Amino acid sequence: MESIINVDISIDLSNKIKKYTIEKDTIGLSPANVYKLTGSDEILYLKHSPNIYKNTSFCVSRETDVINWLNGKINVPKIVFYENYQGNNFSLMTELKGTMLEKFNFSPSDYIKYLVGALNVIQSIDITDCPFESNITFRLNEYKYMLENNLEDTDCDNWEKKADFATPDELYMWLCQNKPEENLSFSHGDLSGSNILLNNNEIGFIDLGRAGKADKWLDIAFCVMEIRYLFNEEKYVNDFFTLLGIEPDWDKINYFILLDGLF
Repeated sequence: MESIINVDISIDLSNKIKKYTIEKDTIGLSPANVYKLTGSDEILYLKHSPNIYKNTSFCVSRETDVINWLNGKINVPKIVFYENYQGNNFSLMTELKGTMLEKFNFSPSDYIKYLVGALNVIQSIDITDCPFESNITFRLNEYKYMLENNLEDTDCDNWEKKADFATPDELYMWLCQNKPEENLSFSHGDLSGSNILLNNNEIGFIDLGRAGKADKWLDIAFCVMEIRYLFNEEKYVNDFFTLLGIEPDWDKINYFILLDGLF
């Protein structure tokens, strides 16, 4: 098991997973490692991140705390075991039942309907006692920390075509100098069809490392990017806002699209 996971694990964790078949997830883009554990009657997921990521949204301990806080509020996995061992964070969680939204062969209108439903669930969470910051300052500080510790590899080719910045540093400085006033709500931080699960019309959420208090337009910006990527027609973006029942704030939407370009 240790050779598959590729780092030393504790006896406690080894005992918990020894009866499972372990498969490494090679799809996700996060620097955290994810492993699927298949047992005789259940599936678990193990996430691992080194301590160097402790000040970032990629830290497994942060996601563990977020998931524990969200349990009982919305449909998310349950944490089975967590520990920090020899400079590494390990979180073992249950499989969330359901199918990723992006796996369904929905029409654009049905896809957008579920996207709006997921957004409404997330933004309905009361943030009065939420201890998790995911606002602009947090994300920009995170980027700076990752850059200083050689953890960031910004791919400028992934930026929106209209992003008129030659380098990540140029974009970073513009984002620092043009921070909008924030209207905070609870945010998933990476709201997309791969992180929204449907199970008999019940909506669930995974990959919650970026979740916390952030401007309400951040998740809306992710929905706009998702719709543009999948359907490539601006009319569907208009349909999204019609269903959402609000007028788009394009200044904020474009700001958060650019902010995501740093990550």
